[in-house]
Amino acid sequence: MDIKGKPLLDLFVFELKNGYAKHTILNILDAANQKNEQQWEQWINKIDAEAYPTGKLWVIVHKRKGRHPVVCMRKVHYNILTSSGCIEDSYPYAEFRIKGNCYFVCRSDDFFLNLDPKFVKKLAESHGETKKPKAKRKNKPIRKRT
Repeated sequence: MDIKGKPLLDLFVFELKNGYAKHTILNILDAANQKNEQQWEQWINKIDAEAYPTGKLWVIVHKRKGRHPVVCMRKVHYNILTSSGCIEDSYPYAEFRIKGNCYFVCRSDDFFLNLDPKFVKKLAESHGETKKPKAKRKNKPIRKRT
């Protein structure tokens, strides 16, 4: 592993998705059958379950053929990054809400090129020191529609 990337991996759990041409973030809003869990909901539930025990923030990076990759994360995680100086939100992005949880989406190049490595390293160090097991989970996982 490149030592320069270690703070990023100390701070985040990544889920990398390639393909899934028919699965856009908009499927959550306009799916014909709202009772079925959409692919993005499955990805969010999976990474949320994996990241929660580690205390890390999570990021989904999705690349469809012929399209720019996008980054998705919980809005509260993005707010941690902006308030700590890790990133400036001076580029286009979207927010969406599923069952009370708010998420942030933008192009991956906008996200990664705007991350400040100095602040990521500082945040990763302080995040590791203050990380404690939580008794109760604040954000509920997305459940299947009924």
